[in-house]
Amino acid sequence: MSYSILKKLKKVDEEKSETSYVQNIVYGDNLSAVLIFEQLMQKNGTDNVVLITPRKLLSQNVETTYPRSLRGDINFFVFNKYIEKIDASFSGPSQFFKDLTLKQFGGRSKSEQLLNNEEFYTWPYFEYDFDQVTLKAKDIVENNRTFFKEKMITQIETIESSELIEKKNILLTCSNGEKIYCENLYFARNPFEFYLKFENKAILSNEFIEFCEQAKGPNILSVKLNFNKNITEDFNTLFLPLSYTHEWGHFIGEFEKFKDNFQSATFIHHVDSDHTTEDDVSRKLKLLKKQLFKVYPDAEGHVIEEFISLNEEASSENLDDQKYFQGENEIFTNIHFVGENAPLKIINSDDELAQFPGKCSHITRALASVNQIIQTL
Repeated sequence: MSYSILKKLKKVDEEKSETSYVQNIVYGDNLSAVLIFEQLMQKNGTDNVVLITPRKLLSQNVETTYPRSLRGDINFFVFNKYIEKIDASFSGPSQFFKDLTLKQFGGRSKSEQLLNNEEFYTWPYFEYDFDQVTLKAKDIVENNRTFFKEKMITQIETIESSELIEKKNILLTCSNGEKIYCENLYFARNPFEFYLKFENKAILSNEFIEFCEQAKGPNILSVKLNFNKNITEDFNTLFLPLSYTHEWGHFIGEFEKFKDNFQSATFIHHVDSDHTTEDDVSRKLKLLKKQLFKVYPDAEGHVIEEFISLNEEASSENLDDQKYFQGENEIFTNIHFVGENAPLKIINSDDELAQFPGKCSHITRALASVNQIIQTL
């Protein structure tokens, strides 16, 4: 698949002058969006909820992808207290490739320079099976496509509504000119994207804008390789450097267990999509395979499938939830954020969290934000 396709370049839509109303709109194409959609549908009925996705929603969009992101004491604490009580064990230490061998982080050898968002994956992950969550989300996707609309929202406005039945608090404008009013918007994409699309910027506080800017991050290039043989029984996280002379960062990934006659490995690399060309991606993929085959020579010649995707929703590790709630005003009565970069009230209200370094992030923040909204329905 070409990088131009991965970037989902804007297409010219047929102009429409249609106007419609839906009480509750969820906007997003990920696990959080699907889980919130299902809860709203149960609460309000199928006629009052629509899931709008900027691209066609596929089952794989809701997978909890590798490398695993339940890492760090604060994430385990939040997951255990606010999502599900678990008795999870640690994985082995993450490893990096240097001097033609795998070395563990924390030893005498040092890896190549870690770039932004990479250090998180040096921590061991907690062994937790997300299959139940993923299978539930996939089932929701496959059984509710009637209530999905593939549209790109380009503008969001808050308006004063005097209507008692159809409370038109928010106006969404789509790339084809279609306008959709709603009472409540559940925004399951990056808050910085919301800020860019929000028309009434003058009413936003400096604190809220700062929170949105903190949420902005790189895109994630994800590469999944399927092998027709069992390559390894080592399931710890691997760091494969793109260069030993330049600070180009790493491909970070993990192998899954051999199953159904093949073994999968998924690697991610953080990219700036605005300054990355299709040729750049092609070169990086060649470097990934070159390094991987050095680690596992038996893997060469046994790649049977490749899946490449670009995730625009990289999880930020720098969110200051207090900024969001300091800057919150009455417009957020009907606008709710959900996902890996959504604000969490528990961060401000739970004093126990102060004992942990770092920030709640990744899959833990996403699922906690889902539960946060469910409690208000």
